[in-house]
Amino acid sequence: MRILVINGSPRGKGNTYNVVKEFEEYANKNNDLNFEYIFLNRAKLFLCKGCHQCIFNGEKHCPLKDDRAKIESKILSSDAVIIATPSYVMSVPAVLKNFIDRIAYNFHRPKYFKQKLFLIATSSDYATKATLGYLKILNGAGFHLIGTLGIFPEMFPFTEKAKSRNKMKIEKAAAGFYKKLKSKETPKITFGDLLQLRVMRSINSLIRNIFSADYEYYIKKGWFDKNTKYYTDARVNPFKVFFADILEKIIKKSISKMIDKDKLNELSGKRKK
Repeated sequence: MRILVINGSPRGKGNTYNVVKEFEEYANKNNDLNFEYIFLNRAKLFLCKGCHQCIFNGEKHCPLKDDRAKIESKILSSDAVIIATPSYVMSVPAVLKNFIDRIAYNFHRPKYFKQKLFLIATSSDYATKATLGYLKILNGAGFHLIGTLGIFPEMFPFTEKAKSRNKMKIEKAAAGFYKKLKSKETPKITFGDLLQLRVMRSINSLIRNIFSADYEYYIKKGWFDKNTKYYTDARVNPFKVFFADILEKIIKKSISKMIDKDKLNELSGKRKK
């Protein structure tokens, strides 16, 4: 199985890398996993300009020509992705945040449904919880989150007891990762997941001339079909679906009231020119 590690540390091979390598050692005891590393600090990734071309017109219209598409291709060809990062001021470093910004259109047009995701953050417990909490937004791109590891790396002279505790924590997380990786279990679809589809298709149907790439994507996937409960054929709770469908009608009505239709038509006309 192919495991892609995206290292979000500006240092590259520092404390976070050491944790991931130890994690890899424990997870790959059967030598049946193929780990590949991408170091974002070495990747050619220009800063997102916030032009929205990837969202409005499609990622092919992004004016920044760099390694973004190549990295995404590697994600799509992997069975699982590990995002590893230090915690900088209770969040991710700039290189990782920029990468997430650069693939932001995936939260409009999710596609990583076949990829399992594991998150690793290194720092104090308080900081890693905040960082891992932020990274869970990647579920919105379609990933199936199978676990997290927050750990204080050995950046200071640790006692043998502290080293042993770290080792046990990493080993346990790696064992859990391997088990979930091999498992055939389907991801649990939350009420929030159901709402994401309904919010996005409400927006896309109402502002189709602006979010043209999203609209065409949803048409192609058949996600506008009223019988579509979720993006995939995953099992969903019928009661959650019932309430999500009710909320969809309320959301669509609320968004419709916010839109100035004359200005929308005017903007649509300018974009077509």
